[in-house]
Amino acid sequence: MMKFLKIHIKLKYFLALLLFQLLTCHAYAQGLGDKKIIKTNPEELQRMSDSMEQLTKERLSIIREKDIKVENKVVEELNRNRFNTLSRKYWGMPTEAAQQKINRGRYGRYRAPAGFDDLLKTPGRIHRHRKQILEEQNVIVWGWHPYFAGDAFRSYNFKLLTHVAYYAYELNPFTGGYQNFQAIFDFKNSELIPMAQKDSCKVLLTLSCHRSENVEIFFTSPRKVQQNLIDSLISVLDFAGGDGIEINFEEIPNEYKEDFLEFVKELSFQLREHNNNFTIAMTLPLYDTEKVYDMGFLQNWVDIFIISGFNFHLRPGGVGKGALSPLFSDDAAVRGSYLSYSQTTNLDSVLRSPGTIQSIQLVQNEDYMNKLLDTLNAFILASRIENLEYNKYELGDVLRVIQLYEPLLNNANIRQTLRRAACRVELAKYYQPQDRVNFFLFKPEWDTVSIYEFDVFNGLGGILSKTDTVTDDISRAVERYARAIGKKHSSSLVLGLPYYGAVWQTRGPQEFLGYLSYAQIRNLIRNGTATVRYDKRRNTMIATVSDSIGPYQEIFFDNSTSLSLKIDKAFDMKLGGVAVWALSYDHGYNELWETLEERVAAKTVWNVETEKFETFKISKSNKIHYTVAYQMKRNANLIFATLVFITVFMAVGFVFSLLDWRVRDVMFYSGAFRIFYITIFTVLIMVLGSWLGLFQNHISAFLVGIILGGILIWLATSLVNKNHEKLP
Repeated sequence: MMKFLKIHIKLKYFLALLLFQLLTCHAYAQGLGDKKIIKTNPEELQRMSDSMEQLTKERLSIIREKDIKVENKVVEELNRNRFNTLSRKYWGMPTEAAQQKINRGRYGRYRAPAGFDDLLKTPGRIHRHRKQILEEQNVIVWGWHPYFAGDAFRSYNFKLLTHVAYYAYELNPFTGGYQNFQAIFDFKNSELIPMAQKDSCKVLLTLSCHRSENVEIFFTSPRKVQQNLIDSLISVLDFAGGDGIEINFEEIPNEYKEDFLEFVKELSFQLREHNNNFTIAMTLPLYDTEKVYDMGFLQNWVDIFIISGFNFHLRPGGVGKGALSPLFSDDAAVRGSYLSYSQTTNLDSVLRSPGTIQSIQLVQNEDYMNKLLDTLNAFILASRIENLEYNKYELGDVLRVIQLYEPLLNNANIRQTLRRAACRVELAKYYQPQDRVNFFLFKPEWDTVSIYEFDVFNGLGGILSKTDTVTDDISRAVERYARAIGKKHSSSLVLGLPYYGAVWQTRGPQEFLGYLSYAQIRNLIRNGTATVRYDKRRNTMIATVSDSIGPYQEIFFDNSTSLSLKIDKAFDMKLGGVAVWALSYDHGYNELWETLEERVAAKTVWNVETEKFETFKISKSNKIHYTVAYQMKRNANLIFATLVFITVFMAVGFVFSLLDWRVRDVMFYSGAFRIFYITIFTVLIMVLGSWLGLFQNHISAFLVGIILGGILIWLATSLVNKNHEKLP
C-alpha cells in the first residue's frame, strides 16, 4: 500500500511539471507571434557594438581601480604592522600579544573573575558588628559595588561603611552617554541605595573612562558632548536618589591635562549647583609621572581622592609577578616570627591544627566542662592504653592524650563530642629568621603575626622575607600624593586596598592568568587545593595551587592579617580612610568585615593626657563648599558686574578730569604715565574681549590690547603736543 502511494505522488509531480512546460512554451510562442520584426542597418549595429565595448572597458577599469585600492590598503596595513614591529623592537615597546596581557592586568579587575557567578549562587553571610559605631569619627570606609555583583549588597553591613560606589557609568566618548545600559538600569531601580542610606551610608556612581584612545576621543569631541555627560549624570542621580559621583579616568595623555582639569571643574561645579550635598570623589593612579593630576587645583573641586594602592603589579613594561599592595618591613629577614591564632572554634579543629596550644578556654560553663571531662576520660579508659599517666581533671592534659594517640583522635564518637564543645583558643607557630645574624649587643625581637582565618593558619607553609630590586610600596605612594596635596589636606586622601588576588602560572612559561576574588582563594585553601606562605618582607600572602603532579599556580593576595597592617599604616600617615575593591569579593566570609570593624569603625587610641582609650577621630580640612575657587566660580557674574561697574565709574571720572587742561598736561606729558595707561587699556580690553568671546586665546587678547592701547595713547599724546605748540 505504501509503495503504491509513493508511485501515485511521483506521477502527480510529473504531470504538473509537464503542464507547466507546455504553458510556458505557448506563452513564448504567443509573444514571438505578436512581436514586430525591427530592421537595423549595419552602421547602427557597429555603433552599438562600439558602445558595448567602451562600456566593458570602463567597467574593467573600475574593477582594476578597486583592486588597486584594495591592494594598496593591504600593503599599507602590512607596512604599518612592519613599522609597529620595528618600533617595538627598537624602542622596547610591548608587542601586540604583550599589550593584550598588559590590558588583561590593567582592566581585568573591572570584570567579574572567572567563576564569580557560581560563587554568588551560594548564600552570603551578614556580619553583625559587636561594637558601637560612632558617626562623628569622620573616618572614610569606602567600598565599590560592581554591577556584576548583582544583589550581593544584601549581605553588606552598611553601618560599617560611609560610602559605596556603584561601578559603573561606562562613558561613551562620542556622545557622553553610557555604554552599559543594563548596569545603569539596575542602579536606577536597585534597592542598594535605600538600604545603604537607611544606615547613613552614601551611594555614589562611578564614572569610568579607560584607555588613552577613549580619553582622546572624549576631549577632542565637540564641547556639547561634555555637557551631555553632565546632564546625563544629573538625570541618573536624580532618578536613583544617588549622593554623588566618583571620577575614574585612566591613561590620560599629557596633552589633554588642561582639558581634563577644566572638565573636572565644570562637572563638580554643575553637580553642586544642582545639589549642594553631592559628594565628588576621584580615583588617582599609582604613578602620575607626567603630573596630569594637579592636586593643588583639584583639591578645590574634589572631596575625596582614592589612591590606587592595589596596582603595584602593573609596571610600565607590563604586568610583573609580585604583591598587589606591598608594605615593606626592612628588617624582616633578621627577625623571627611568632604566628598566633586566637579565635572561637571547636575542640576537634584545635586538636587537628599543627600549631602549639598556648591557652584554651571553653565557652560553656563549668558544669559542661566537668561532664565533658568525664566523657573523654571514659573513652580514654576504654582504649586500654598501658602505662598512661595524666591529670584527668585538667582539660589540656586530656586533650594532649587524645592528640598523641591516633586511634583516639580519629574515633568517631570522640570527634562528635569534641565538635560540640566550643572554645576560645590561642594557637602558635614559630619560624626562625631567614638570615641568622650574630648581634653582640642585642638580639632582634620576634615579630608577632596574628592570623584570623583558621584554615589559613593550618595551611600556612612558611614565612618569606627575601629582598628584591622593587623599592616602591604603598607608604611611598601615599607620601607622593601627600606632598602634592599638602600635609594639611592629607585627610582628603584615601588608600585603596584589594579584596582579590593575581593568579600566575608557574608550570611551564610564567604567565599572568587573571584575578580571583578573596572568597574564591579562601575556598581553594579550605578545600586543601592550595597552601599559603606569608611574605613578611612585603606583608602579603602567597597561595600555591597544586594538583597530583605538583604546584602549577601562585596567587598573590591580601587577607585580614596583611590588610590590618596596611589600614593601620594609612592612619599613621594621617589619611582620611580606606577603600576596598570590591565589596562582594569576600562573599560567604566575614573576617574582612571584622577587620574593618576592629581597625576602622570601632578603632580606639590611647590618650596620654587622660590616660584612657578614646574613639579614633580624623579632622577634615578640605571643605569644597568653602574654597575660594568654588565661591569665585559660583559668584563669577556678580564679581564681574561689580568690576565692570567700578571700571565704568572710574572711566567716567577719568574722562571728566581730562576736561581740565592742567590734568591733561600732567597725565600725558610724562612717558611713565603713558606706559601705565597702555597697561590699563590692555588689561581692560583683554577682560572685556574674553568675556564677550572675541578672543580664542590669551595671546591674541594680549596683542590686541597692546595695539589698541598704544593707538589710544598715541592719539591722546598727539593732541596734548599740538596744544602745547599753540601755547605762547
